Amino acid sequence: MQRTEYLVDLLQTSAIDSPAEDCVHVEKMILGRETETAVFQHPPSSITFPSITIGKHAMLSFGCGIKQVAWPHVKNAVRFTISVATTSERKVIFRATLQPRRRKADRGWHRHELDLARFQGQSIRIVLQTQVGWRRSTEYAWAGWANPRIVHELSESTAPARRDPHPHIFLITADALAARYLACYGHPTVQTPGIDRLAAEGVLVEQAWSQSCMTFGSYVSMLTGHYPHEHGVTREWQPFPVSHVSLPRGLQSHGYHTLFAASSREISGRNNHLDQVFDEVLPTFSNPMQDGGLTSRQFIRAFENRPDQSCFCWLQYFDVHPPSMAPAPFSSMYYSGDPTDHSREYLRSEIDRIRSVESALIIGAAMPLLEKHGPVAEVLDILEDTAAVLMGRSDYPPDLAEHLVNLGTRATQGRSPNEFGEWLSEQTEQMRAGYVSDPLVRWLKEVIKLLERTESDIMSWLSGVVDFRYPLDMYLSTVSYFDEQVKRLTSYLRDQNLYDQSLIIVTAPHGEILYNPTIPYHHFLLAPDTLHVPLIMKLPKQAGARSGTRINGVFDLVDLFPTIMDIQELKHSFRLSGVSRWNQIKSGENIPGHDSFATGMHQTSHSVCRPPYLLARKNADVGMVTFHERATGRQEVLYDINSGDTRDEDSGALVESLRESLSEWRHGVATLSSAHS
Repeated sequence: MQRTEYLVDLLQTSAIDSPAEDCVHVEKMILGRETETAVFQHPPSSITFPSITIGKHAMLSFGCGIKQVAWPHVKNAVRFTISVATTSERKVIFRATLQPRRRKADRGWHRHELDLARFQGQSIRIVLQTQVGWRRSTEYAWAGWANPRIVHELSESTAPARRDPHPHIFLITADALAARYLACYGHPTVQTPGIDRLAAEGVLVEQAWSQSCMTFGSYVSMLTGHYPHEHGVTREWQPFPVSHVSLPRGLQSHGYHTLFAASSREISGRNNHLDQVFDEVLPTFSNPMQDGGLTSRQFIRAFENRPDQSCFCWLQYFDVHPPSMAPAPFSSMYYSGDPTDHSREYLRSEIDRIRSVESALIIGAAMPLLEKHGPVAEVLDILEDTAAVLMGRSDYPPDLAEHLVNLGTRATQGRSPNEFGEWLSEQTEQMRAGYVSDPLVRWLKEVIKLLERTESDIMSWLSGVVDFRYPLDMYLSTVSYFDEQVKRLTSYLRDQNLYDQSLIIVTAPHGEILYNPTIPYHHFLLAPDTLHVPLIMKLPKQAGARSGTRINGVFDLVDLFPTIMDIQELKHSFRLSGVSRWNQIKSGENIPGHDSFATGMHQTSHSVCRPPYLLARKNADVGMVTFHERATGRQEVLYDINSGDTRDEDSGALVESLRESLSEWRHGVATLSSAHS
């Protein structure tokens, strides 16, 4: 039986000798538009992996390289060394030296395969080392090993069959996956055979709508069955409201073991209290997010050690979230040729406006207004919360606060974090009073400039690209890569004879706007592409629902909690805003017509969806310009959800009816907020 041992999976149990804690970690590295899950290893450092017993025909495959953003800056050559330690000796089996600043041939991954057949039957430890010359500078020596792995043949051992009659639940989510980018929802190009098969064997909901365009706020709505104004999470960096009833807690009360496998460190329980909600939260190896393949392998290992009880497992994947690209061969599925060829030029200016740091995107989009001393609501929230973190008054940092810490005194005007936090707090007080100062604008521009290197590292694969179709097609490649993870999980469940008895759900917290005439590649507007998400359920065989059913009518993500409880026949008395749709799923009937409501960033906008229309409006209580206004140029926008196009606002009775519905719902929001204050 052929087996692959991924060394990145073993890093957390390895012996590491490095200058600092952050000098060795797992991350996605993209060199020359080739993406790999890599072991980042800043020299001088060494990693000794746990022992592995080598089977027949063993090969060690890997690549080595220097981060693309460092190519013009790394001053000295970096030496890569691999040794094999046995019980009796240690041998060097590989040496290479890379100096991309001087040698063009060193700009990219250098891939190798080493024959380990001589170690067959032995227990060995692989040792990776990176070094520079004696007393040489290690500045920008950002070295990495591309997906090092041992492929060998082992004697097949038959594990005792595990009798498992439990009704497990698997919630699989993909950040930034809009429904229209799946083949089973009608996309003409994308290939998603794993998800399509789930839809054919289960139920597909045509109109599933999120209650927030913000990632964590949407997840909280999904898990609590409540709207954002009820659970209070309307900013990405807020913690989970552990005092609320939630799906994991509800299932725990019925004897379920709950497990969360996150691909984004941002929501992996580090700061957001999800570790207080789930019995088991798997650590996120990579920073800031990890490859879906690593998440899948990590989850399967944990699930194999599950207790003898029903399990609720949430697998959160981040691969689809742009700007990103999938590894080979997925990266070449939809685009061929050279995207830097000027004869292919298409919407080149759009590429320059793609950002990877969300706070930089929001601040950059608002800059024309800030320069005129006009405050912007979402920018004010980011800066106020950043100041609170720097002064030690909050443990929940916006991404801007974390970047400022990493950028050091360059970004804090030479002041200590506390001193700079006090200055920033004074500036935000002026902004709340209606005035943005010139010093604040200058500092914001400086920070955006400082973040360019961070962004150029994340988006190195877009360097020199002139064809906007390239990042669009890379998005499709990430969708197919996510589908591969779904296939991997469902194949595993079939092999373990668990597929038929399991409830498997595929959905997303929000979609993504890939093209926008003002701001491309974001999910901060209430719009069809951000709120219309996939929802596919493969039901337990004993549930008796008809396979291949497609249900129309709006299914809100807040409905997921009570629906799951009913599918599993678990009684509860929770007071939820969501409504169980199990009767419609079971009968194959359409969900009764009703309006779907959503909350925008920081509650600065709200929307109502009544297919085929969606009306999004700025919150009239916000006394300053919002991101919604900046991106749309309007305080109110009417969308056709089928095309995604905007329509004339003056559409008579229809718009007036939507306005009334939204106003009534918002009146309930205001009443609840007043009661909580």
